[in-house]
Amino acid sequence: MAAVADLRAVGDVAGPVGYAVPWALVAAGAVLLVVAYVAVVLLATRPRRPGDQVAPVAGRARRTAREVALARLDEVGAAVAAGRTSPRAGHQEVSDAVRGYLAAVTGRPARAMTLADARRDGPEVLAALLAEVYPPEFAPGEVLARDRFAGSLARARELVTTWD
Repeated sequence: MAAVADLRAVGDVAGPVGYAVPWALVAAGAVLLVVAYVAVVLLATRPRRPGDQVAPVAGRARRTAREVALARLDEVGAAVAAGRTSPRAGHQEVSDAVRGYLAAVTGRPARAMTLADARRDGPEVLAALLAEVYPPEFAPGEVLARDRFAGSLARARELVTTWD
């Protein structure tokens, strides 16, 4: 019966409790943090202006970029053949070497392009190579990567050798 004695009558209702000032400051700080986060994200992901891109290289610098890319492709091919690198990792390195070369000679952000980006905005040869190396990079197991590595490496060398 003690529980019944704790009940108040309906007319005995207390008014609302006011919020403390520190909670209002915490809420205002949270709103400021959200606004700052949105501003940073929008500024960091804004489309780049044409002047923001690196200028493509020509002449000797292009030949040097080609030599570096071909040397890297040779290293990757040798590492996969010797078993020091898996074919899957080899495909990833082939993709990175070609992307690096195209970024150097075209001034376009080839390293950051997805397959969809390359199909939409990039050089068609990059899109074709990415379409070839993506399945072995992401397929379960190593069979597909092992079967396609030699062809992917040859096409990457051809792309680097013939790109002008």
